Amino acid sequence: MDDCTDPAATPTLDVGFPPGIEAQEHGKPTSEHVALDPGPFVNPSTEPCAVPSPEPQFSQPENLDAIFSIDPTVFDQYIYPFELDDLEPLDTFIPDALFPQSLIVHDPGNLTKHLENPQPRDPRAGAPVRYVRIYPKPSSRSSASAEPSASPAETKCASLRTSHPVARLYLRRRFRLGSGHHSAVYRAPLVLHLDEGSQALRRVSVAAKIACDVCGAHEMLRREAKMYNAFPRSFQEDTVNIRQTAACTPSAVPPEERQDTRGVSDSAMNSEDSGCTAGAGFSDAQVLELDFGEAITLSNAPSQVSLATDIASVTNEDNVEGAAPPQPVELTRVELPAIVPKFFGYYAPVNEDGTPFLEEHLSCSVDAACYVPWPSHILLVEECGEPIRAHPSVMSLQEREKCYELFKRLHAGGFVQQSPFERNILVQPGSLSVPRAERTMDRPSYRIIDFGRGEALALLDPDEDYPECFEDWVRKENDEVVEELELRH
Repeated sequence: MDDCTDPAATPTLDVGFPPGIEAQEHGKPTSEHVALDPGPFVNPSTEPCAVPSPEPQFSQPENLDAIFSIDPTVFDQYIYPFELDDLEPLDTFIPDALFPQSLIVHDPGNLTKHLENPQPRDPRAGAPVRYVRIYPKPSSRSSASAEPSASPAETKCASLRTSHPVARLYLRRRFRLGSGHHSAVYRAPLVLHLDEGSQALRRVSVAAKIACDVCGAHEMLRREAKMYNAFPRSFQEDTVNIRQTAACTPSAVPPEERQDTRGVSDSAMNSEDSGCTAGAGFSDAQVLELDFGEAITLSNAPSQVSLATDIASVTNEDNVEGAAPPQPVELTRVELPAIVPKFFGYYAPVNEDGTPFLEEHLSCSVDAACYVPWPSHILLVEECGEPIRAHPSVMSLQEREKCYELFKRLHAGGFVQQSPFERNILVQPGSLSVPRAERTMDRPSYRIIDFGRGEALALLDPDEDYPECFEDWVRKENDEVVEELELRH
């Protein structure tokens, strides 16, 4: 064994005491920190008979009340960053000003393949890897500074709005949610800022999708990110659609012509909540969506009474003296559930020169199987439950029809998923408009996932034949959904 270090040459160790208690020597207060002599080094594995040093003696504080004034947080246990115990999923949108531009990824298991040919116990595995955001692209609002009339809380955090937001992601293999031939999805802790009025960090969980080591898998992940980036916000949260209509009267208009342009079905329009009896119809000229400036969520939807007052006032203002009295006005309130998970960004690893890694095989399709030693990009989305089982013995007809309606609205919005299997429809307790503790499976919430083969009409090249094929894709997928959900009678 090596000679012990000279105690005289050993540096002293500063030990901090909790607030309210001062170190004392011989009953007299000293400074906040006390220097302790660690003594000679003893290795118990080679010196089992070494005599232990006596336990240190501490004098009693003069002010015993100081013990009870200690901040309890000084005793908080260290939180292991990879653990998910009691961690709530992120189910709100990230503010534009705080949307992470950089993602520090802790991946000791090399799930992202950022290390090529890693060795056992490779010391590089513990080093975090920097990723940068590809989608959504930074908006003008994300770099906006605080307004001159901002409140003190907003002014205090102006640096967060004008700085470079950074988040940390922690990946572990044992928290895998699912995997397939092209990718794997992991539940992962994410640490970031979520409140523009505070500098506090939040620790939440998200679903992180990573591509396998073939070029087609990377292309599928890239395509899926483009789809999420194109989805409107209303596809990612429960919203309410409120319409002004004439009084409900029977109509000879065929159901297909009475269907609203946003893809809401006849049954939704004629539900009990709408205030109309079954069989009542509306022409396109009788349907008017009220413009509230932005999508209305279920939590901030105006009441029917206030809306009726607003509409009545508008009608009266427009009524000219001597003109025919206005028709009775009724309001139709249609709740539209979310279709897809919320999108929290698509990130690429950074090269040594600081540029994002964007390698791809331009000539390969999503089904190509060329092995590539590339580090995977990362797609972050909301956790939305588990895959459904569409068998009639498990899901009621009404529940399966709800899933079918999601695909109809997806198609009406200009998107096709092209992989409509049970495993790609998730269910979780609902509804999403109530606090998480109040959600139950009596009101399930469904989401469509896995858009690696999907297409968006707005992203297709108008010079190619693809836009003309879109209607064929919709018809084909509609038939596949009916078959998968066992809706064919």
